[in-house]
Amino acid sequence: MLDSPWFFFLGDIRKVLRKEVLFGLVLLGFLLVAYPALGGYNGVLGELFFHHLPSARAEAMGRGYVAIDGDLFANFYNPAGLASARGALVTGSYLPSPLLLLKKSSLSFIGGGFQIGDYGVVALSRCHLSFGRRLLWNFDHQRIEEFTPGVSMYALTMATDLESFLFGVNLKLIHRRYGFDDNTNTGLMDLGILRNFSLQEGGKIQQVATVGVSLFNFTYSSIGPSGNEDELPVIFRLGGSYRISLFGCSVLENLETFDALCHIEYQKLLNSKYEKGIKMGGEFTLLELLIVRYGYYRRRIDDLGHPQANKSLLSGNTYGFGVRIPLSQLSGSKIPLDLRFDMVRLPQPSYVKTGTTEGKFSQYTLNLITQATKEITCHCERNENLKIPNTCLELWIASSLCSSQ
Repeated sequence: MLDSPWFFFLGDIRKVLRKEVLFGLVLLGFLLVAYPALGGYNGVLGELFFHHLPSARAEAMGRGYVAIDGDLFANFYNPAGLASARGALVTGSYLPSPLLLLKKSSLSFIGGGFQIGDYGVVALSRCHLSFGRRLLWNFDHQRIEEFTPGVSMYALTMATDLESFLFGVNLKLIHRRYGFDDNTNTGLMDLGILRNFSLQEGGKIQQVATVGVSLFNFTYSSIGPSGNEDELPVIFRLGGSYRISLFGCSVLENLETFDALCHIEYQKLLNSKYEKGIKMGGEFTLLELLIVRYGYYRRRIDDLGHPQANKSLLSGNTYGFGVRIPLSQLSGSKIPLDLRFDMVRLPQPSYVKTGTTEGKFSQYTLNLITQATKEITCHCERNENLKIPNTCLELWIASSLCSSQ
């Protein structure tokens, strides 16, 4: 009986069911934690969390990203998305003048991460919103000090692949400087999970569906002077994505012929009735070189008590493009490096009912990813075929072993 094919078939079914039950229990735990709590978020630091996002790719795809993985920007939307990254990653982005009334303002992001064997991925990042240089004057019109007010959010991200799903956590520190003696700090934590479902693999076509959920600031942290703190937003995001890839290009055999990705995301604040909305979008990649993106978003905003003049719903279409240089595929893994440049140029969103948008904004993102092959072979005098699994840390160990022998 143990040799019966039905026995092995039922065993595989039980393994799949166990994984799905485990994922369902974790998802249920997220939903229970995300149950709306009493409190009142009054919009503090909304220009950092909602006005513009640090990723040009996310901006172009409807501003949603919770069910997209393999990108260092995932730690801003869903830390679990970093678990599928391989090798080492370095990412930076820049957005000049994100705030209409502050022409010298800027939004920047820089981060780096690397894979630690089979344990997962660790990353550090900094997202900074600058309000531009300011001067302080005394009553005699003498300059006292020159400073730059702004907000910085530092994040330590740890993500791992638990076989049945991806799990990630953010440990964050927010530093706010609004004035000469207005310096406040606070810490918070985020959680996220992802589940990839392989619909078709092998052959020339691959199809993958992904479900993602994240909870930003599940610690319900606040910021401000002692006794006068303001609540930070508690953001619940739930979304899904679908990707289809076609291989077997006759021009460049190492590259995909095309890749199409679409996604949808629902966002809700647990301590405010505003910023609830839906985001959707997608991207089309040709030969892993040229990328075109599109999207749409719609969210509820605060009209500040003036519904005749200010909007209560903000919506818009988004679009952008990207250029990827997959040196690892083009060189047959001789150069383990991939580069991707993303850009958007979109109209500034208008929060008033009358008038037009105040010009456009441009955002630029650069990604550097080291792509290493499954294994490397060192030719040494003592051991001519020393094979070591190729992770970022183990590459250094392998090179040390080769040099020492």
